[in-house]
Amino acid sequence: LRAEHPLLAIDGTVAAATTDFLRFVDASPVAGWIDHATAGAQARGDGRLELNLKLPLGDPAGNRVAGEYQFIDNELRIAGAPLLSKVNGRFAFTEAGVRAQDLAIDVLGGSGRFAIANVGGETRVTGGGVALLAALRREFDPPWGDALSGTLDWTLALAVTRDGLAWTVESNLAGSAIDLPAPIGKRSGVAVPLKIERRGSSALPHEDALTITYGTVGRLLLHRKLGPEGATVDRALVLLGRAASTGAAERPERPGVWVRGELPALNFDDWLALQRRPRTPPGASAGAGSEPLLSGIDLDVGTLEAFSRRFNDMRVSARRAQDDWRLDLRARELAGTATWSAPSAAAPNGRFAARLTRLVPPGAGELAPWTGAGPGIARAEAGAPNPWPAIDIATESYFVRGRDVGRLEFVASPQGTEWRIERMALSNDSGRATAQGQWQSAGRDQQTKLDLDLELTQTGRFLARFGHPDAVQNAPTRVKGQLAWAGAPNDFDYPTLSGAFRIEVGPGRFTKIEPGIGKLLGVLSLQSLPRRITLDFTDVFSEGFAFDEITGDVRIRNGVLMTEDLRLSGPAAKVNLAGSADLATETQQLTVRVQPALSGGVSAGAMLLLLANPLVGAAVGAGSFLAQKVLKDPIEQMFAYEYLVTGSWSDPVVTRKDAPAPAAGPDAARK
Repeated sequence: LRAEHPLLAIDGTVAAATTDFLRFVDASPVAGWIDHATAGAQARGDGRLELNLKLPLGDPAGNRVAGEYQFIDNELRIAGAPLLSKVNGRFAFTEAGVRAQDLAIDVLGGSGRFAIANVGGETRVTGGGVALLAALRREFDPPWGDALSGTLDWTLALAVTRDGLAWTVESNLAGSAIDLPAPIGKRSGVAVPLKIERRGSSALPHEDALTITYGTVGRLLLHRKLGPEGATVDRALVLLGRAASTGAAERPERPGVWVRGELPALNFDDWLALQRRPRTPPGASAGAGSEPLLSGIDLDVGTLEAFSRRFNDMRVSARRAQDDWRLDLRARELAGTATWSAPSAAAPNGRFAARLTRLVPPGAGELAPWTGAGPGIARAEAGAPNPWPAIDIATESYFVRGRDVGRLEFVASPQGTEWRIERMALSNDSGRATAQGQWQSAGRDQQTKLDLDLELTQTGRFLARFGHPDAVQNAPTRVKGQLAWAGAPNDFDYPTLSGAFRIEVGPGRFTKIEPGIGKLLGVLSLQSLPRRITLDFTDVFSEGFAFDEITGDVRIRNGVLMTEDLRLSGPAAKVNLAGSADLATETQQLTVRVQPALSGGVSAGAMLLLLANPLVGAAVGAGSFLAQKVLKDPIEQMFAYEYLVTGSWSDPVVTRKDAPAPAAGPDAARK
């Protein structure tokens, strides 16, 4: 006691509940030494403390503390960390720090070990172990957690610094399977590096930040609030692809979840078909809590597949508006705005409405579809109800082969495994085509069935928009019938085309067109007759067959058009066609009956009649047309000829039925 600084030495041992020791730590200078790392921690189980204090009275700088604490099958919950159970081992501490060699724990269904050391005035914890992803799902209930299975090898590096508590967990995920679509999904046995970093701040002890990096796929930045019930995310930023590598300094600044990405490819259909099980009610687990809403998306995708269609160089900007979304869409194939409405009683799968300035028919999807489905994860299968939303699309300019063919409207809604097409209309200043029917859209084997009504005021101008300029003049047209083919509505597939329709065409003229380009127009124009037969019908067909009407019924089976009564009536001739034309191979097997009209002026039939019999020709010239009509055109029928047209549309073979063999000699072709 006479010393300048008498030394008070205290040695003791105490056994008690670990929660009492934690309360003592929080109320003692030890809390400051470990940067309040145990603040809010909860414990179950007992422990044993051995403590040695050397306190020079009047000299606080000389105080020395040495102790050792033993965990005995404890359970610990520290804010921001998973539940630690079966905690066993000893750690020693002094006024300068803490150290331990072999602390054993069970965490997330697996076991692990830790070591604690002081380095440069900082307390560092290192360790590793194995966790079960099923336990991780129960602990934190992550989005689509049921897609996670297998084991997780992990390592931990934790540091208590002046800036706060920081830790990093890493894994190669080799034992894990993630049953989700690309780019997130992976098979067990495939290594993808995962890194989770936590940063806290001594100035803000009730919040922290997490950064989760998943291979080259992307990074997830989370801001969390810490409380007695666990951690709650209030702000999040998802960076995908190249955006993750260029956004190293990014932080989630805005409330909600925001997504920004640059990806080479994305199959939106796979994610649309994915349905997550209901969330665990808040409070069901310590890690559960309210989730922030997805608030905004900005994506640049090289190849985006949606509704089995491929979109190139797609840029999507989306913002939440209560339960709906407002989207701005830009791609090679389209430009405009759209609205996504959340599922409702009227639209159980949601509703997508777009108002576009232009739309080019996108190509068929090429990305390999996701084939997995983990427990609790549902996806559309063959025969399952259509998971796709109702659609309402209108575009001011619809392009076919680089040409603007007019305004397109498409309205459809899911019904069972189909999309019910309520309205499909293509219109321009020359006419309008409307249809309704069904689109079997589920899976790769798609089929379209339509009731079609085509009404054109200027057929020639309508066809010119599709790349057949001047194919027909005037010719108001009405086509009504049913068509079906394999594929989407814009995948008009000739080999599988079937159906039937009625054709009614008013006055017009076929002009010179190239057979094969104009499809059936090349056959109907009969341009091949003047150059393929010896009878001279040049005045009738060569400069374009003028007609007063075209009528008939056409049946289609597997891309082959068949007719028995297609009639073309004109001032110069009447033509009946019967037979078939193959749209896929562009070939034909037609019987053509040509009946020149005497009443059409100096026609081919009248000229031949005049040369053959001047008396009859004079009678015709005198105008005995009454007899013609009363007797149902007997003279015209006398000069009617039938021809068989075969071969390709571009190079048809025309032979006259019952024609005699051509005579030998240079003048045979003119006989």
